[in-house]
Amino acid sequence: MAHYFRCGKLFTARSDEALRNQTVVATDGVITYVGPTAAAPRPAASDSVVDHSRHFVMPGLIDGHTHIGAGNANTEEDVDLYAPLEFRALRMMINLQRMFAAGYTGVIDGATTGRVGIACRNAINAGLFAGPRTICTGPFITTRLGYADFYPTWFNNPVAVRTRVTSLDQGFEAIRVQVKDGVDFIKLGMDGKVRNLDGGIAACFNAEETKHLVAESNRLGKWVKVHAKGTEAVLHSARAGARVICHAAHLTDEAIDAVLEADAILCPELTIIHNFTTFTQPTDSYNDVTHIGQAEWEATVASMRKARAAGCRILAGSDSGFACCPAGEWHALEIKLLVEHVGLTPAEGLRAGTAINGELFGGTAKIGVIEKGYLADLVAFDGDPLADINVLLDKKKIVGLYMGGERVTTKAPPINMRTETDFSYRMWGRVYDQKRVASMTTRAF
Repeated sequence: MAHYFRCGKLFTARSDEALRNQTVVATDGVITYVGPTAAAPRPAASDSVVDHSRHFVMPGLIDGHTHIGAGNANTEEDVDLYAPLEFRALRMMINLQRMFAAGYTGVIDGATTGRVGIACRNAINAGLFAGPRTICTGPFITTRLGYADFYPTWFNNPVAVRTRVTSLDQGFEAIRVQVKDGVDFIKLGMDGKVRNLDGGIAACFNAEETKHLVAESNRLGKWVKVHAKGTEAVLHSARAGARVICHAAHLTDEAIDAVLEADAILCPELTIIHNFTTFTQPTDSYNDVTHIGQAEWEATVASMRKARAAGCRILAGSDSGFACCPAGEWHALEIKLLVEHVGLTPAEGLRAGTAINGELFGGTAKIGVIEKGYLADLVAFDGDPLADINVLLDKKKIVGLYMGGERVTTKAPPINMRTETDFSYRMWGRVYDQKRVASMTTRAF
C-alpha cells in the first residue's frame, strides 16, 4: 500500500521556492516519487490519497537542540536532583509527544541526566511509544568551572546533567562509557562563567585537551557538539573538529575563519535567550540578571550576522525544555528569530529547521528533505511560511503531520508544572526580618 499526498505547494528543502501542484508518493515509509501531480503514477485501489491541494507541505520540522529531558524545569535541582531517573524518562517521553503538536517529527536532544534520552529514543524506535525521530547524547562532559557543573565542589550528584572529569583519562573514560551506552554523539561543556585576564569567557578545556577529546569521540564513530559561548572555546572546538558549536555568542574574525575551515555548524539557540530576556517577570527568581540576558542576546545576534555573511552554516535549535521555553511551545520561534534578526531568508530558515538538522542523523535516518529515498516525514500548513514565517508558530495552522507516510494522531496532556516539574523543597522566598515585617500591610498579631 502506498500513500499519495497531493500538495498545493511543496517545499522540498532543496531549493528556495515552493513548487505548485505536486504529489509525493511514499511506500513502506520511504518516498518513491516527488514531482508534478500530472506526471505522478496512478494510485492503486488499495493506496491512500491525502488531499493537501490547498495547503503548504514541507519536511517535518526538526529541532536541532533541545533539553526535553529537563522537564520544563524552573530550577537546576528540579532538572537533575529531586525527580528520580525513572520519572524523568516518563516525563521526557510525554514532552517528546508534545512536540508533534508543533509540527516536529525530529529532535536532537543536547544532554540529559543518566540514560534518560537513550531510553526514550530506544522506546520510540522499538514502537513502544509514539514520538519524533530522536538522536541524543548523555550528560555534558565538562570539568570544574565548565558549563553544567553547577553544584559546589563538596557535592557530586551522580545523576546530574553533567559528568565532571578532572583529567584527560577521565574524559576518555566518560566518552567510552557513553559510547557503550549507545549515544548518537558526544556533548562537551566547553566553557562556563569564568573570565580570563582579557575579560573573555575562559574555556574549561585547553586546546590540547579539546583536540584529544574530540579525536577520541571521532575514533569511536561519534561526532561532537559543544556548548561554547566564549571565543576561546569556539576556537578550541573548531580547531579540534567539533561538528556543531552551540551559542557562539562572541565570534571574532579568527573564530569565524576557524569555523569555516572546520565546516562546523553553528547553533545560536536564540529562543532561550529571547524568552529568558523577554518573558521574565519581576516575581521570577531570575529577574536580577535580565540585563545579562539582553547583553547576551545582542552579542549572539551580532555574531550570527557576521557568521552568516562569512558563509557559516547555521541550524535551528531552540534549547527548549525549560520553564521559559517549554516543550511543544516555542521550537519554531528559533526559525522566526533567525529570519527576523540574523537575516536568513525564509527558505534558509526552513532549511535550518529541516535539511541541515537532518544531516546530523546520519545513518539513523534520511530525513529533513522531501526527495526520493528519504523517509516520508511531512507537515502540512494552512498558510505559507515562506510568505509569513509566523505560520510555523500557529499550531492551528497545522492540518497534517506524517511520519513515514503515516498520520500522527498522538495527543499529549497539557503541561502541569505542579505535578511534573516542581519538586524542589522550598520554604520561603524572602527573609522576614523586623524591617520587612514592619513594612507589611497586614499583621498576624
